[in-house]
Amino acid sequence: MSQMEQIKKLPDLVKVIKADIGPLLGSNITVAVVNQEAELKYIDDAIQKFSDFIISFTKGNFELLSVGDHSLPLSGTNIAFFKVSNNALVILNSDKGPVGQLLAFKGRMQRYSLKLDELLASIPAVDEVKAPAKAAVRVPVLTVSIKSKKFGMEEAKVLHLVNGENTISDICEKTRLPQLKVDEILRKYQKKRWIKLKRVIIGVPEAPAKKPAKLPPSTIKEAAATPAVVAPPPVAPAPQPPVQPAAPPQPPSTYAVPAMAPAPETQSEEEIFSELVDFIDQTQPIGMPAPEPPAQPAIPSYPQPPSAPPPSPSTAPLNPASPQVSAQPAAVEMSEIEGEPVSEAVFDDLASFLDQTAPMDATAPQAPAESPPHVSGSSLLEGTEEGIKITTYPEQADPLQDRLERLSNILEETTETEPSAGVKSEVKIVGSKAICPHCKTHVIMMAKVCPNCQRALRTCPNCKSPITLFARICPSCGSLL
Repeated sequence: MSQMEQIKKLPDLVKVIKADIGPLLGSNITVAVVNQEAELKYIDDAIQKFSDFIISFTKGNFELLSVGDHSLPLSGTNIAFFKVSNNALVILNSDKGPVGQLLAFKGRMQRYSLKLDELLASIPAVDEVKAPAKAAVRVPVLTVSIKSKKFGMEEAKVLHLVNGENTISDICEKTRLPQLKVDEILRKYQKKRWIKLKRVIIGVPEAPAKKPAKLPPSTIKEAAATPAVVAPPPVAPAPQPPVQPAAPPQPPSTYAVPAMAPAPETQSEEEIFSELVDFIDQTQPIGMPAPEPPAQPAIPSYPQPPSAPPPSPSTAPLNPASPQVSAQPAAVEMSEIEGEPVSEAVFDDLASFLDQTAPMDATAPQAPAESPPHVSGSSLLEGTEEGIKITTYPEQADPLQDRLERLSNILEETTETEPSAGVKSEVKIVGSKAICPHCKTHVIMMAKVCPNCQRALRTCPNCKSPITLFARICPSCGSLL
């Protein structure tokens, strides 16, 4: 009788597998067996922590694996899935060493396929060990919008179920992903602050609402037959008016005769008239047109007196011994001309007119000069030793000529002579221009030579070349200034 025929229970078969594979790996081996319906038939205590992952992996990948295939779903974890037959998966886990060493079971798993199917058909499923119910669970919640973002297939499945209602277990069940993978995705986006975990209390049954106690039928009938009598509200006492104390009797008052009001003082007619006069504008009567200003009176013109006719030349010879007698002009009588009387305002206007037209330095008009006596040509030839005295008359001063002479004198006095050889001339700057030190002419500051006197405004101390006012290096000799 062979060894397989002696095995009657599944735990005995598991012991045979451990004894066959353990020496090859050199480490402790833990085993779990699950059927095609994802029901755990056998599981060791050391591999109990992967029970949820084993069930979810079997539900999603059992049909995808062929008989004899294997799967290493978790990187960094020594766990391997082997499809021994069409009805069972064997899961191996080692406590140390690389995960690849578990593939040694792949060449020997055909030994146990028939016996494993036989035992699974006769052994009831092992009840799934569930974690004790907790009052608080973690529920992932999104803090940003992911509508316009792109993710991988597994990440998209998980993130679209993160809506604040699904727990981590619900997400694993709906996506058929292992819990370790879901935790890895949630932890990745939790570091980016896209997801936060909140604790929600679940599993606490709500207390049922208390129903009112049922009354017996006899009590209900008696309550319906007896009408309910509503007690009237208590009657409030009638309000009493407040008692006011009696006022003390007042002593009899004597009759008082009203005083006569003083009569208002009436104004006399003269006072009223004076007030009206002050109120009304006296300069212009109401309703009367404003008087027009008086027209300026015409200045009367007086005729000039007739000039005396020149005396006729004398033909008598001059006596050299007798003194020369100057001829006197004949007196002219001024006839009085009666004119219209002129007011003082006319004289003021005339004076202001004369002030505006006459120059300030004009002298008073002089009387007309007397005409000299006429002397004949023969008398000039027969002159005496003393000769003929020609009388000169002063001419009237010309105010314009006088002013021009005075202005020329002032310019001559203010004109400065050339500076001496020992005195240094400096150029003065006034605003945006400079003043020539020689002729005091305003020139532009960038000029070298005065356009008026043709002298240099500034010269180089080395080569004596004309330079500008702001020059720092002489353009001719290159010396620093």
